[in-house]
Amino acid sequence: MASGLKVRESETPKKSGLSLGARIFALSLTLLIILMGVASFSLYRLSNVRDGIDRLNDYWFPLTKVVSQTDEAILVQRLSFERLIKLYAFKPIPTDQIAQEKQTWSQIGSQIDSLITLANQISPAVAHESDQDNLESLLVVIGKMATRQQTMQNQAQQVITMLSEGQKDEAHQLMDAVEKDEEIFEKTVEMRQQIFETAFGNAARSAAQHETQVLRVNAIVTLGAVIFGLLFAILTAAKLTAPIRQLMEKMRDVEKGNLEVHLQPTSRDEIGLLTTSFNDMVDKLKQKSIIEQTFGKYVDARIVERLMEHTEEPQTGGKNQVMTVLFQDVMGFKDFTQHLSPEAWLAMTNQYLTHMSKPVTDHGGIIDKFIDTMVMAFWGMPFTPEEDHAHMACGCALAQMALMQEVHQWVSQVGDDNPTPIALQVGLTTGPLVVGNMGSEQAKSYTVMGDTVNIASRLKGANKAYGTQVLMTEETQQMASEHMATREIDLIQVVGKDEPVRIYELLGRITDTNAETTQLKNLFHEGLMAYREQTWNKAQENFEQCLHLCPTDAPSKVYLDRITTFQKTPPQNNWDGVWQLTKK
Repeated sequence: MASGLKVRESETPKKSGLSLGARIFALSLTLLIILMGVASFSLYRLSNVRDGIDRLNDYWFPLTKVVSQTDEAILVQRLSFERLIKLYAFKPIPTDQIAQEKQTWSQIGSQIDSLITLANQISPAVAHESDQDNLESLLVVIGKMATRQQTMQNQAQQVITMLSEGQKDEAHQLMDAVEKDEEIFEKTVEMRQQIFETAFGNAARSAAQHETQVLRVNAIVTLGAVIFGLLFAILTAAKLTAPIRQLMEKMRDVEKGNLEVHLQPTSRDEIGLLTTSFNDMVDKLKQKSIIEQTFGKYVDARIVERLMEHTEEPQTGGKNQVMTVLFQDVMGFKDFTQHLSPEAWLAMTNQYLTHMSKPVTDHGGIIDKFIDTMVMAFWGMPFTPEEDHAHMACGCALAQMALMQEVHQWVSQVGDDNPTPIALQVGLTTGPLVVGNMGSEQAKSYTVMGDTVNIASRLKGANKAYGTQVLMTEETQQMASEHMATREIDLIQVVGKDEPVRIYELLGRITDTNAETTQLKNLFHEGLMAYREQTWNKAQENFEQCLHLCPTDAPSKVYLDRITTFQKTPPQNNWDGVWQLTKK
């Protein structure tokens, strides 16, 4: 593992790179600067538009207003002059009206002079370069208008004086001159109007140009920002998705169980860190797999898996639950192997334990330990469903029974010429146990403890007394009764236990039981009931019938021997049918 890490460090890119966050920040900052530049330019151009509007509002509009008021005053003065002319035509001459109209005419003349003076004061304030030409032309026109107005006013004053003195002919001649001057004045007004139109047009065009430039620049910058953003998004997406796709492919390989995968980090951003983390994860999975494979040869893989799932320090202790325990051994195995060398004996023993262990794992059991040729195993939660552990343990025992002929064949090849037949001995018990981590703080073992374990060990040895292969307690028989065919063998008191234990022999699966086995089971049960009632002749008859059906039925022979003894020496009056075993 260490070498693998060293290789990875050499494969890590040495050049530094910006993180994804830094790249996105840089892009955002760039776009922000561009937007600020566009905003500044827009503000500048809009300020020009504002300046043009301000010039119109502050100078040209007031000037236009003054000029309009001047035109209006000139028109009013002209009407007043015409009324004076008409008044002199009346007979008698209305002197009061003429005096009043003269006063009006004179006041309007003073107002016209004031307006012209105001127009001359406003004009110099128009200081923008684009208005200089129009301003100069306007000043010339206003000057001409002022001169022409003064001339016309003087001539009109002369006409009024002549009329008041009775010089009508001279007055009419002078009026013709005044009318010509009015025509010239009208042309001057038209020139002034053209200047105003030009000035307003220039201001409007200038504002429109500035506005167009703002819109054009905004459109160009917006389009550029969109293109730049799209290009960056495409490049970033490609840079992101390519390693992510590779990572997903490798993750699918890991899901399929392939741990020989490795990704070369191509950057030091978040994707590079993710790739490195993935490699670290695969290395840890490899390490976990190696641990599971290694310790799975010493401890059941499901126990290793539970330990790997709980990474905290395992605590000593356990919990109470109902489980099924199996003790299995083979009698006579040592007779075959006692002459072998230690190496050959070890090889033979390992071969035997391999055969006997396979049914345990095939039927969901947990191998607890090996003691010489003995196998201890257990079934229960969380490794086996709560309602299944008893019949699964029985299924294991049946599979071990089926292997015995094969075991006998290859064991006999290395044994004596007339070896003692080997015999399977299996003890099954179901009951409350403490399951968990047992041992010291320095060394622990995941195992089960309790009287149920001790009874299973005693039942394994009890097979020798009854000539059976598989014995079980009543609790195991009841839990497995829907699947397994059994017969009650005896009510015994095992060594180290005060309470009697009702024991049953495993006959096979119910689906595989034939009529002969069923008949044997019934006859044996009747004989057992008669035996407990001390009806010796009836019991003897039933057990003899059992031997007639199955001459090798060892339990029937055991009971016939007991009956012969009891017929000679009857048991005590308080005999309860319990048989005491004196050997483990």
